[in-house]
Amino acid sequence: DTYGRLAAATRAALAGGRGVICDAPFLDRARRATFAQLAREAGAALQVLHCTAPDAVLHARLHARAAAAQDASEAGEAVLDWQRSRTEPPAPAEGLEVVIVDPTAADPAAEALRAL
Repeated sequence: DTYGRLAAATRAALAGGRGVICDAPFLDRARRATFAQLAREAGAALQVLHCTAPDAVLHARLHARAAAAQDASEAGEAVLDWQRSRTEPPAPAEGLEVVIVDPTAADPAAEALRAL
């Protein structure tokens, strides 16, 4: 299981005193809760970067990637639709520090780094 391996690697890195960035689609509360617990156990700060964009923007990006035929990702329309139908956005009740990132901004990576 990918998330199980990611959790084990995260736990080991945190135990070694390292900072960790987990780059994965934490679409549901249960997965976020697992990693929040790992951070609490290690006494580490946790921030969740929540990227949102309109469906039209996401579909346009998928079409551009497919046309360029240079993207390593195998995710296409079906994966996007599946993810969108199952996403549980972070909620205040989860007690997480959530940073909203607008991927349509001029420089979303810089925006995210400033938030961290």
